[in-house]
Amino acid sequence: MAVGGYNTIFGIVLYTLALKIFGEKHYILLGFANNIIAITNSYFMQKFFVFKTKGNYLREYSKFLFVYLAGSLFFMLPLYVLVEWCHIRPVIANLFIVFIATFVTFIANNFFAFKTNKIESRENL
Repeated sequence: MAVGGYNTIFGIVLYTLALKIFGEKHYILLGFANNIIAITNSYFMQKFFVFKTKGNYLREYSKFLFVYLAGSLFFMLPLYVLVEWCHIRPVIANLFIVFIATFVTFIANNFFAFKTNKIESRENL
């Protein structure tokens, strides 16, 4: 739970800083760039402190990245709608989306990215 909270705050702060530095005009582009950095940070935090898996860096990171990038694409549409149609500032719209995305991606990673094969796990004992 602490790792999830840290990752959520890290992503929100990173996105907020990017918007302040580069401006809100390119909020979607900044969102994608922010996600790559936040995803990589989140991968290492979850690998070492939540799921505690050994090795498999490339395979796990590829799956993890897939889950988060798919989620990012899925959640960019609501970001666009909230900003352009509802006239909510990108920082505030991002907060709404982050809480939903956090839950969805944790479930996806639990069953996909960090899923270990029972036979494979026994062989590593």
